[in-house]
Amino acid sequence: MKRSMLIIGLGTVGFPSLELLAQNPEFSKHHNRVVACSLDEAMGIRRVNTARTLAQVNGLFPNIEFQRIDLLNVSETAEILKRYEPSLIFANATLLRSGTFGFLPPDLASKIREAGLGFLVPCHIALIYKLMLSIKEAGIKPLVINSSIPDITGPMLRKKGIGFEVGIGNIANYAPRLRYILRRKLKVHPEKIKLYWYMHHSGIAKIATTGTTGGVPYILRIYIGEKDVTSLFDPSNEIMKTQDIGWPYLLKVSDHNYNHITAMSAYRTVMSIWNDSSSTFYAPSPRGLPGGYTVTLGNEGAESILPDDVSIEDAIEVNEVGSRLDGVERIEDDGTLVLTEKACHIVKEALDLDLKTVRIDNCEKMASELLSHFEELAERYGAKMNTH
Repeated sequence: MKRSMLIIGLGTVGFPSLELLAQNPEFSKHHNRVVACSLDEAMGIRRVNTARTLAQVNGLFPNIEFQRIDLLNVSETAEILKRYEPSLIFANATLLRSGTFGFLPPDLASKIREAGLGFLVPCHIALIYKLMLSIKEAGIKPLVINSSIPDITGPMLRKKGIGFEVGIGNIANYAPRLRYILRRKLKVHPEKIKLYWYMHHSGIAKIATTGTTGGVPYILRIYIGEKDVTSLFDPSNEIMKTQDIGWPYLLKVSDHNYNHITAMSAYRTVMSIWNDSSSTFYAPSPRGLPGGYTVTLGNEGAESILPDDVSIEDAIEVNEVGSRLDGVERIEDDGTLVLTEKACHIVKEALDLDLKTVRIDNCEKMASELLSHFEELAERYGAKMNTH
């Protein structure tokens, strides 16, 4: 049966994800339709043509088409959704582009990063919120995969009653690397190593920049087949006790190659759901849970899985602690995000902005104000921030 998938956003993650999907023979063989969407029509058409060409070089002829979309226009987007009736949507839309802190002196950029990602949520939740409203208006029920800070936006939108199915990246980018490092120590094939890992983005960010968890808590169980070998490595909150293994320091998020790793994790998530593979993987915010989890992926979406000695309450608790280290004190029952006192202080000091809470229904206005303050800061340092 012919099915439709929408990929919304063709930037640093969306475009390489589209390229990977175009290289999958299934889309040619079964005549499935991939609709690649972007606000920038000229750029979007170029990237769709590139994906088509690369596929054809490989003897594949996927059914990919371009559709301009403006997520801020809820009714117009709803009409587009009704036209294509997608069973799956992969959303890569954000108002904040990569390299936000690139124009700042390193010490100031480092200071702002200490606030965590919570204060940036207005820029990242505005478009996925509008998309979820459009889906509701269209009266369709696709599975939605979201790439914009899913660890935090997932529980916010779930509490608002319009949550997406699962996120991508973050914990998924490091689990394969951790398995490879353990394989070297255990001297077994990586396929034989099974990880149960639960950790918030805040810990993943520390691993990416320092090679340690920076004190962010996590739950990790390591199995070889059915045997629990976690005790051989004694994970702690700072670094694995076995110093020659450590945590998997990889690439900075600003590194171009990191985007390809994120795109591959997205591809794995998309294809596992699309093909109903029931495969085990790692993903942030399955069905609106905070932080990152080990999950199974299939056509019913994403479901967290746990070892015998870990409860879902344990996994949620460790992720909620990690969330506070990302600047999120708590998320209220209506989806409102309350920032930590530390995050509020840093934002006030660095950006001269009083920001204590993020209300979902006011996020577009808040994002505009936040971007305006960043642009003023950029001008102060003789730079221009790319916000488009």
